[in-house]
Parts: sequence; structure tokens; C-alpha cells
Amino acid sequence: MKLVKNSIIYELPMLTKVSGFDFDFRTDTEDKALQHGGVFTGDGKAEVRTLELEIGIYAFTTRAEYRNLLDEIKLYASRRGQKFYRDDDRYINIECIKSIQEEFEDGYHGIKGTLTLDFICVDPFEYSTAAITGSEIVTESTQEFTVKNPGTADTPIKFTITANANNPAITLVNETDDNRTFGYQDTGFTSGKVVTIDSAEGIVKRDTTDTINDMGGTFINLLPGDNVIKYTGAAATIAYELTPRWL
Repeated sequence: MKLVKNSIIYELPMLTKVSGFDFDFRTDTEDKALQHGGVFTGDGKAEVRTLELEIGIYAFTTRAEYRNLLDEIKLYASRRGQKFYRDDDRYINIECIKSIQEEFEDGYHGIKGTLTLDFICVDPFEYSTAAITGSEIVTESTQEFTVKNPGTADTPIKFTITANANNPAITLVNETDDNRTFGYQDTGFTSGKVVTIDSAEGIVKRDTTDTINDMGGTFINLLPGDNVIKYTGAAATIAYELTPRWL
């Protein structure tokens, strides 16, 4: 297990375990006046999560050795905006440290003990270290293709659409997600131009020009599993990229 910020990697001690990464969903309700039951007012999305790590510090015989490792762990744990890797192929985004608790074994004060670290994760997901990419060449006005999301949570997707003809109006519909629709109308989207639609960052641009005002509808997300995307517009090459995430 390790903590990573930019290019600085801290390998956690061998006796480190994840003791908690529970999550809750927003499931607020309100009572119905003078009626049985109630009304669901939550949005069903995941709450902020707390990541809890327990680290056993047992390998030392002197207070100085113990204290040096303790100081090292606290130094790296206190960095804001880092990533925690439980496995090499997935990571969790850490916002900041919430608490540090130290408990000594009886009779071994300052030499042997357990350190418990609680981290705040405002982003509640685990992410793959590898993005999934693909592309489709569209030759018909309306064409469908399937994009697979192997994660367990809805996931943003980035489309990069290269016009192979003048393309003033396009739509992208995720038929799997209740026909969630993204629309784009731009007379400047001519042959050879590239439009980028980044759902994660909320960005729409033609080449380097911000054209978010030319969009309509909403950004496309992918549900877990296969998603059928329907494209309407002129001939184009559609490249896509997504980073799977898990609850």
C-alpha cells in the first residue's frame, strides 16, 4: 500500500491494513402530512467517505526508532490532495487527513503500538489507473455503438469528435441511461475541426475555443455495463475515453 502525490511515493509500513471505507447514500425523506408514509427527497448519490488505515508499529526496541517512523508516517499522511493505492491498479483520492490516533501496547509505551489514520475523501470512488479508449467511424446520419463501463458506478466519458464533413448539429444519446441526451449546434464545426466533450470536467470546445454555450441537454455519463450510444450528425470520427470507478 502506498500514498502518492505527484511524483513522490510513500510506501506504507508492511503492517498496514484498511480498517474502514464505508459509505452512505443520500436518502432523505419527508413525512406526508395527514397520510401514511413519506416522500423521498434524497438524490441517491454517495456521501463523502472516510478512509481508515491501521498501522502496526512493532519492529523497534528503542523510543527513537519508533518515534522516527511515527514522524515519517505523519509527515506523508498530512499531505493534501494525494492518492492512496491499496492495489497497484486502483487508487482513492484523498482530500486531507481528518484524525490521527495512537495506541500503545501495555508495557511498551513509546516502542510498540498501533496508529490509526482517518482520511476525508470528498470523492467517494476508487479509480482505475488505466483509462479505456476506443473510436468509431460514423458514416451514416444516425449510428449506434456500444461502450462498456466495467466499474460499479456511473462514470463520466470524454468524446473527441473529428468532423469528416461540415457538421453544424449533432446529438449524442445514451439510450441505456433513459435516453440522456447531449446536443451541440455550431456552424463553425466544419470538416477537419475537432470538438471535445469532457463530462468529468464540464468542458466543451472546438479545437481550443470554448463553445460550451453551443451545447444543449446534459453531459453523457455511462452506467455500469454496456451503454448504447446513438449519434446523429454528419460523417465523423468519434474517439472516447473513460476511467472506470467503483464504490
